[in-house]
Amino acid sequence: MKTDQDVDPVITNPINLQRGEPLAQTLRTIRVTGVLASRIAIGSGNWAASIPHPTDCIILYIVTQGSCVGGTLQPRRLVDLNPGDALLLPLPGRCLMAKDASIPPVPLEELLRDELGDIDGVEAKWKSLFVSPFRHAAADAQNVSVAFTALRMFFDHDSPSALLDGLPAVIHLPKFAQRNETFVDAMLSEIATHGGEGLSGQMTATRLAEALLVKVLSEALGAAGEERPGFYRGLKDPYLSKIIGAVQNDPRSDWTLLKMSSSVGLSRSALAGRFKTVMGMAPAQFVTAVRMARAADILQHGTASIASIADMTGYSSEAAFNRAFRKWSGTPPGALRRLAAGTTKGAQPDV
Repeated sequence: MKTDQDVDPVITNPINLQRGEPLAQTLRTIRVTGVLASRIAIGSGNWAASIPHPTDCIILYIVTQGSCVGGTLQPRRLVDLNPGDALLLPLPGRCLMAKDASIPPVPLEELLRDELGDIDGVEAKWKSLFVSPFRHAAADAQNVSVAFTALRMFFDHDSPSALLDGLPAVIHLPKFAQRNETFVDAMLSEIATHGGEGLSGQMTATRLAEALLVKVLSEALGAAGEERPGFYRGLKDPYLSKIIGAVQNDPRSDWTLLKMSSSVGLSRSALAGRFKTVMGMAPAQFVTAVRMARAADILQHGTASIASIADMTGYSSEAAFNRAFRKWSGTPPGALRRLAAGTTKGAQPDV
């Protein structure tokens, strides 16, 4: 009788070839829980929009026509955007998209009321954003000077991916869409199609948006300089990257400081100092973050018992896991699972 070890590796799960590779392991922790997308068509008039950015989402803009500026308002960091550029805004706070940085912005909330005020019901307004271009500054079919797609991707703020912690406020990828034209066009089209179905299409639209975000983050990591602090820099560090990959691959293991330092040939004090300098946290904090993110993912998307999750994430008992999870997220694991189940049954996001 053949075992899994006897199967030709060509037809086994490809993820087995990536285990221990830190970037691949980290990208696997990205879990988008909802997406709102809209195509924006802007005419030749002056325009500027101040856009709310809550703590539980990340915003992605992809410019398809014309040029504009975009970025954050506080702190004010704006970049010039041209056709094919992608702009990723991970941090909460007001952001800006505008024809020119000198134009006083109009709050997006006002523009939404003007555009969607005649549509009754949150889901109907939401579906309209996916299906119909949002026109502004006297835009019509014959008068479009700037066009871009906006995606708001939502996360459970209690279970962030380690990759999303410490992202820079503005990530600009020039000509991203040109480099990935077939993929980007297909993703944006399918996100609009499934999102336009309302709640029934949200799960598919969300997974597609997640794939697009992973592609953006992959390119952002590839372009990250050594001067960038936080998790990005940890992935580039020859010692820390090995530990990051190992912990993500096996969060159940007893990751003591001695075990981690011995695995990479550093003293305990040298490793602790390196973690603090490069990633801004202690090794134990990183281990906890990986374990809790994995646990939260299973609680929200899996069926394993809480006792089983405790074992899978390296805790000696369900009680110890419950205490650690509550301390990390502010809520007990059972409450997160009930909340996730209730959201799946029909909660609607605000528009």
